[in-house]
Amino acid sequence: MADKKLSELPDAGAPQVTDQFYVTRAGTSLSTTWANIIAVAATGPTGPTGPTGPTGANGLDSTVAGPTGPTGPTGPASTVAGPTGPTGPAGADSTVAGPAGPTGPTGPAGADSTVAGPTGPTGPTGPTGANSTVAGPTGPTGPTGPTGADSTVAGPTGPTGPASTVAGPTGPTGPTGPTGANSTVAGPTGPTGPTGPTGANSTVAGPTGPTGPTGPTGANSTVAGPTGPTGPTGGTTVYDNANSTNVVANATDTYLTGSALPISGHLKVGTVMKWILAGTKTAAGTAVPTFNMRFGTGATVTDTARCTVTGSAQTAASDMGVFEVYGVFRSTGATSVVQSHWAMRHSGTTAGMMNVAQGLQRQVLSTSFDVTPASTQVGLSVNPGTSGVWTFHLVSANLENYV
Repeated sequence: MADKKLSELPDAGAPQVTDQFYVTRAGTSLSTTWANIIAVAATGPTGPTGPTGPTGANGLDSTVAGPTGPTGPTGPASTVAGPTGPTGPAGADSTVAGPAGPTGPTGPAGADSTVAGPTGPTGPTGPTGANSTVAGPTGPTGPTGPTGADSTVAGPTGPTGPASTVAGPTGPTGPTGPTGANSTVAGPTGPTGPTGPTGANSTVAGPTGPTGPTGPTGANSTVAGPTGPTGPTGGTTVYDNANSTNVVANATDTYLTGSALPISGHLKVGTVMKWILAGTKTAAGTAVPTFNMRFGTGATVTDTARCTVTGSAQTAASDMGVFEVYGVFRSTGATSVVQSHWAMRHSGTTAGMMNVAQGLQRQVLSTSFDVTPASTQVGLSVNPGTSGVWTFHLVSANLENYV
């Protein structure tokens, strides 16, 4: 059959093993088989998207989506190829081998090799002639011996021919491989379709629009408006405690009932503690009294005294006095520090609870201590000293500016 282009070949049915194809390029003919031909399906360029139709008038907000409008007409074919879409996932390898193509024709002889081929076998030795004093002519070459067994060592590779400048014909499309597993990654979202027609009026009211600007103030109403909702409860700012019966300190260190304030988890820098004490003294007792600010979980004299002050020596006379005690947290937590101040006044001039007329002022700064243990409290204890009997009619305690 004369040479033909692939496109001119008649449809002879399914490919056969004996089918052969020849490709001529730059004067060189190449042979190939059906199995070596790969078809590439050419896809025409994608035409441009048609124009979007006009948007319909807005109806009331519907709670039911309207039907999708028809797709617009396809625009004219584009002369510019659209961008290539992303490559889909590779399908699983086919388990069925494709048919073997026919053997192609023998290609043209390559250029002379610059490497000598293997030497052929030596011909049979001729009979020995009489010794000549003149060398006779060389006899003809004997016949070629039989072909030897296939060599187990590959011969040298011949030189590579020049690269072709003409693309070979596209082979037929091979059989479709099996479908690959479903992808676990969602493909890209397609373009938004055209706007559908306006839906029927909704029977459900749409959401309330934003509040308009405030109108002018009307005339004063003669009817009281409704009571507004109760606001949230504000944070606690004061904690109080006090005694309900007289507290007697009789010649020993006595924790004053009603002076304890729970502070665990409520402190911050600037929390204030206040106490007011009012009491009387009998004519007995002349010792120097001691006052303690104690921190701990027992609310007894076993709690640790962090701030301690003393008064002046008493006299053997009955008296009445008022004591004000203040404490402010300068730091809190495991390294808390308290600044305290003590103010003492009495009715006697230089007799009774103290031997000075103008009263006493004391202050002391605590060392660092830990107030983080649960149930920590702060309170006061008073020791009037030997023979001293003090009766406190009023013990008032306040905690302010706490969390």
